[in-house]
Amino acid sequence: MTGKTNSDDQAQTLETGTPTGDLSEPQGDAPQTPMPPVITPAPLHEHPDFKDRVAQAQRAGQRALLTALGYEAETTEDMARAQQEIASLLGDARQQREARMTAEERHAEQISALTSERDRLQRERDAFKQAAETAEQALADFKADLARGAAVEVAAASAGASRPADVVMWLRANRAAALAQIVGEDGAVDDEHLTALVDAGREARPEWFVTRTPGSPSHDGAKAPAAPSTDQAKMDLARQQARRGMR
Repeated sequence: MTGKTNSDDQAQTLETGTPTGDLSEPQGDAPQTPMPPVITPAPLHEHPDFKDRVAQAQRAGQRALLTALGYEAETTEDMARAQQEIASLLGDARQQREARMTAEERHAEQISALTSERDRLQRERDAFKQAAETAEQALADFKADLARGAAVEVAAASAGASRPADVVMWLRANRAAALAQIVGEDGAVDDEHLTALVDAGREARPEWFVTRTPGSPSHDGAKAPAAPSTDQAKMDLARQQARRGMR
């Protein structure tokens, strides 16, 4: 039995190339060979000869191109002379082409150049026009604001405001939309709207307004103030101030 088993094992070993015994058993005291360290090569562009090789490759390419064009390019001086000659030939060819141009072609080129210049000037004109319109609108808004402020100051002073400018500032901060509607595009003042705004300011800040009666002493040298003008006169003065601000 033992002899037969050994023969079978040897036959199986010859067929598969691998012994059929238990591989977990030690196969002897063979020394273990350590793995060599992995060395990462440096990047190609960091090689000390990289630049020289690139320059050499460029010269080789130029030499091959010049040789294909029929020039002698064995040395650097030969290559420089060939390149200079090629540049000269190209310049001559360009001059000959321009000389062969017909009058119509030159005229077409001039038209194209003038058209490009015209388009550039039109773009500049449009930009200047837009800037002028923006400045004009800003000036109109500023004048309208001055007109509204003048109308409110006159109406607030007539209503007894000690500091009419404060009433204007309060309306700008709290009633900006309504304030923008008291003066129309024609400079006319909406009296009803103006009076309502001044009344709103007086309700919010009653301490800014004082009640004046004819003959009552004031704080200015104990002189009796003049009698207030009629409502119509007050409104006429407000309109006059508004129109002056719109100009």
